[in-house]
Amino acid sequence: MAHLRRFEKKDLTAVMRIVEKTLGENYDPNLYITFFNLWPEGFIVAVQNGKVIGFALGALTEPKEARLLMLSVQKQHRGTGLGLLLWKWFRKAALMKGAAKITLEVRITNKRAIRFYQRQGFTITGIISNYYSTGESAYTMVKKLSDTP
Repeated sequence: MAHLRRFEKKDLTAVMRIVEKTLGENYDPNLYITFFNLWPEGFIVAVQNGKVIGFALGALTEPKEARLLMLSVQKQHRGTGLGLLLWKWFRKAALMKGAAKITLEVRITNKRAIRFYQRQGFTITGIISNYYSTGESAYTMVKKLSDTP
């Protein structure tokens, strides 16, 4: 069974590998470290047998707003509830910082992720054209933290 903990700098390579394989993106390593330094509680990893198998990364974007930048689980570990655990940890961290809402972007073709976020109370609020490096568009989604779950 996996356990969750705060990101550590030694996890960087594993997180970047997950991002490349599951999200199809390659970001500068300094991006992750910058977000970690700005809000360490907003960068959570899921570890199983000593290996990072998923993570959530976010930022505080306004005084009462958090933004979930990435949440991903290795494909072989999907459907196990790990994404939900990462989400709940992130939500709690945002609440502890006084956030009243959480925003995110998700690929318009990622139906599984869209359904997941909708089950957590997110609603689609807009679309951003050409958001990803592939040129794909993204939905913007928001969840007020006074809502359940």
